[in-house]
Amino acid sequence: MTYSAPGSYDVTLTVTDANGTSTKTITAFVTYATFTASAPLIANAEDQAVTPTGWRLENVDGLDTWTNVSVTGADGNATRAWRIDYYYYNAPGQQDRLVTPVITLAGSAGSRLRFHHAYKPYGASYTDALRVEISANCGQNWTQLYFAEALALGTTTTGTSPWAPSAANQWLLHDIDISAYDGQSVVIRFTGVNDYGDRLYLDNLEVVNQGMRLSLKLMLDGPYDINNGLMGDGLRAASLVPSTEPYTALGFVQAADGGGEVMHAGVSARTGSDAIVDWVQVELRSNAAPQTIAATRAALLQRDGDVVAEDGVSPIALLAPSGTYRVAVRHRNHLGAMTSNGFALTTASTPIDFTSIALGLNGTEPTRTVGSIRTLWSGNAMRDAELKYTGANNDRDPILVAVGGSVPTATAVGYRLEDVNMDGTTKYTGAGNDRDPILVNVGGSVPTSVRSEQLP
Repeated sequence: MTYSAPGSYDVTLTVTDANGTSTKTITAFVTYATFTASAPLIANAEDQAVTPTGWRLENVDGLDTWTNVSVTGADGNATRAWRIDYYYYNAPGQQDRLVTPVITLAGSAGSRLRFHHAYKPYGASYTDALRVEISANCGQNWTQLYFAEALALGTTTTGTSPWAPSAANQWLLHDIDISAYDGQSVVIRFTGVNDYGDRLYLDNLEVVNQGMRLSLKLMLDGPYDINNGLMGDGLRAASLVPSTEPYTALGFVQAADGGGEVMHAGVSARTGSDAIVDWVQVELRSNAAPQTIAATRAALLQRDGDVVAEDGVSPIALLAPSGTYRVAVRHRNHLGAMTSNGFALTTASTPIDFTSIALGLNGTEPTRTVGSIRTLWSGNAMRDAELKYTGANNDRDPILVAVGGSVPTATAVGYRLEDVNMDGTTKYTGAGNDRDPILVNVGGSVPTSVRSEQLP
């Protein structure tokens, strides 16, 4: 069955046998939604809605289900919460679910799920339950994050009257690590399982990011076009940008939860100024000892210089405690750069523009100046900390080797370090070759000059 437009759809089942035909219709059983959310996602029932914007309710039997009610909350004050009334709802085994919208954890680090629940057991033999699950493939498969039933679900003593929490200590806080899903899109569902016991309450549902958020901008010299102020996206256009970040395989140091980032489906199809140029690596470094890398994150670079998370939209986050850090940006065939001063970082996004002449950077000539902006120096085909046109371990010879070694006019197509201008084709000679930019960037007139990366 395929649904071509968002909305809620009824499902009808018709069974026919020798005794006749029976039909049952479940109203709004299937929901096709396009609403997405990002962390932090907070739902606290204060809007009095059973389903917050983008959420959905699964009530298969169409009878009693989750409602939004007034109660004494987890802080001891009057508030609102979700409740399902198993005291009067005699349907053992029936499951009712509150389901989040798709939540993008791209640009999140150290993600956590938090919620409160309250429940008074009717007795040990009444096994009302709460199950919380997460899916990273739009509900095709679910992984259980939390489950409790009967007495284990209880947050107060047993009783035989319809119950509502009356004090803060009758609520239980859950704080669940879901950082394994950082960078992905997920759906979370809260399932109440009926056994005709007593009332179950939920409140303060949150998905939060604990990473230091950055809104970065930078330009790579290799693909930069001064005429339009954008970088070329030849690698993307040739379908050469890998779906998984390349820096771990290249031997770049990874720290905290960095490494293994995967581009979301459809991101590489985007065109225009937000088209993807390549992956870059972002590092948080100790302010006092900047040679120490505290956290890393591979991110996607757009043509206009924006550095975004795996979804191609969100700012990035790196897993580190709030504090003051130097920020470094690196690329697989460009020399990296690092801020000369520390930035006080929090879970709120901090903008840093590496294209700005005004930004203090570490070292001497750490970047190239092109017109009124800065670009990272291109030409590091040897993948070390120097640009060299001649001599041992120079960056020119690998280009000749890449095209075959014996015929300098040959070319090689692919995602290669030797492709200095990042157009998808490695060339040693001719227009748009990858050798000349190296000579220009070491100084142009003295081919034996060496330019060193200004990172500690």
